[in-house]
Amino acid sequence: MCQQSIEKILKGIYLQDNNKEAPRSHNLSYLIGLLNYSFQENTIALLAELSTYYLEGRYPTYKEKMAQLINKDKSAEILKQTKEVFK
Repeated sequence: MCQQSIEKILKGIYLQDNNKEAPRSHNLSYLIGLLNYSFQENTIALLAELSTYYLEGRYPTYKEKMAQLINKDKSAEILKQTKEVFK
Protein backbone atom coordinates (compact mmCIF):
# COMPACT_ATOMS: atom_id res chain seq x y z
CA MET A 1 0.00 0.00 0.00
CA CYS A 2 2.90 2.37 0.67
CA GLN A 3 4.18 1.87 -2.86
CA GLN A 4 0.72 2.46 -4.30
CA SER A 5 0.19 5.73 -2.41
CA ILE A 6 3.51 7.15 -3.59
CA GLU A 7 2.94 5.91 -7.15
CA LYS A 8 -0.41 7.71 -7.31
CA ILE A 9 0.95 10.99 -5.98
CA LEU A 10 3.92 10.90 -8.38
CA LYS A 11 1.57 10.25 -11.29
CA GLY A 12 -0.65 13.08 -10.08
CA ILE A 13 2.32 15.46 -10.04
CA TYR A 14 3.30 14.28 -13.52
CA LEU A 15 -0.22 14.93 -14.79
CA GLN A 16 -0.32 18.37 -13.19
CA ASP A 17 3.07 19.37 -14.63
CA ASN A 18 2.68 17.85 -18.11
CA ASN A 19 -1.07 17.94 -18.71
CA LYS A 20 -1.00 14.32 -19.83
CA GLU A 21 -1.30 10.91 -18.24
CA ALA A 22 1.84 9.44 -16.71
CA PRO A 23 3.43 6.40 -18.35
CA ARG A 24 2.16 3.02 -17.22
CA SER A 25 4.81 2.00 -14.76
CA HIS A 26 4.92 0.92 -11.14
CA ASN A 27 8.63 1.66 -10.83
CA LEU A 28 8.90 4.65 -8.49
CA SER A 29 12.53 5.35 -9.42
CA TYR A 30 11.52 5.63 -13.06
CA LEU A 31 8.58 7.88 -12.20
CA ILE A 32 10.64 10.33 -10.14
CA GLY A 33 13.09 10.50 -13.03
CA LEU A 34 10.29 11.95 -15.15
CA LEU A 35 9.68 14.83 -12.76
CA ASN A 36 11.49 18.16 -12.53
CA TYR A 37 12.01 17.89 -8.79
CA SER A 38 15.01 17.03 -6.68
CA PHE A 39 14.69 14.30 -4.09
CA GLN A 40 16.86 13.52 -1.08
CA GLU A 41 19.00 10.41 -1.25
CA ASN A 42 17.06 8.71 1.55
CA THR A 43 13.81 9.30 -0.37
CA ILE A 44 15.30 7.84 -3.54
CA ALA A 45 16.45 4.79 -1.58
CA LEU A 46 13.01 4.31 -0.01
CA LEU A 47 11.27 4.53 -3.39
CA ALA A 48 13.64 1.97 -4.88
CA GLU A 49 12.92 -0.35 -1.94
CA LEU A 50 9.15 0.13 -2.24
CA SER A 51 9.29 -0.63 -5.97
CA THR A 52 11.08 -3.89 -5.26
CA TYR A 53 8.50 -4.95 -2.70
CA TYR A 54 5.64 -4.09 -5.00
CA LEU A 55 6.99 -5.72 -8.16
CA GLU A 56 8.11 -8.91 -6.44
CA GLY A 57 5.06 -9.00 -4.20
CA ARG A 58 2.72 -9.23 -7.16
CA TYR A 59 3.80 -12.81 -7.81
CA PRO A 60 2.45 -15.55 -5.53
CA THR A 61 5.82 -17.30 -5.14
CA TYR A 62 7.29 -14.17 -3.61
CA LYS A 63 4.54 -13.43 -1.09
CA GLU A 64 5.76 -15.93 1.49
CA LYS A 65 9.36 -14.83 1.00
CA MET A 66 8.34 -11.19 1.42
CA ALA A 67 6.50 -11.99 4.65
CA GLN A 68 9.74 -13.42 6.04
CA LEU A 69 11.83 -10.41 4.98
CA ILE A 70 9.64 -7.70 6.45
CA ASN A 71 8.88 -7.91 10.15
CA LYS A 72 6.59 -5.64 12.14
CA ASP A 73 9.34 -3.16 13.02
CA LYS A 74 10.53 -2.91 9.41
CA SER A 75 7.00 -2.39 8.11
CA ALA A 76 6.36 0.32 10.73
CA GLU A 77 9.53 2.13 9.66
CA ILE A 78 8.58 1.89 5.98
CA LEU A 79 5.13 3.27 6.77
CA LYS A 80 6.64 6.15 8.76
CA GLN A 81 9.04 7.04 5.94
CA THR A 82 6.28 6.76 3.34
CA LYS A 83 4.09 9.20 5.28
CA GLU A 84 6.99 11.68 5.35
CA VAL A 85 7.56 11.39 1.58
CA PHE A 86 3.84 11.67 0.89
CA LYS A 87 3.66 14.95 2.80
